[in-house]
Amino acid sequence: MNAQPVRCEQLRHVYQMDGEQMIALDTIDLTLTPGSSNAIIGPSGSGKSTLVTLLAGLQRPTSGRVYLGEEEISRLPETALLRIRAEQVGVAMQNPSRNLLPYADAADNTVLNKFLWEDRMGDAPMPTPQHGVFPPPDKRASAREMGNRK
Repeated sequence: MNAQPVRCEQLRHVYQMDGEQMIALDTIDLTLTPGSSNAIIGPSGSGKSTLVTLLAGLQRPTSGRVYLGEEEISRLPETALLRIRAEQVGVAMQNPSRNLLPYADAADNTVLNKFLWEDRMGDAPMPTPQHGVFPPPDKRASAREMGNRK
């Protein structure tokens, strides 16, 4: 499968908090090209995580559109989004201890995620030790390695 650009047009996301509208993102236009390295920086509460979750199809925008290649994913049904997230989009959010195996590298965490998805679909072979997903318990990632997984 060829990598595809991810882009958003006029992306807006508003949260309801204590009866008030809180604007997390306001009319964002962005294109991320395959193979590029990108950083989303800003102070706490500026919408960085919200933007990532919207681009990955984990949340739906209040308004605007998100595209993976030429396909608009912001209006797809949840079942279609599940397949896209399993096959085309990968996101490891902050706090890797809740999202990743702490003793595995990025490739092994990806193998395990693929297995878990295929297992839900009923056609997964169980990962074996040669996949590297289940090293001995004493092989723990260092704090520095864990920080690099964010």
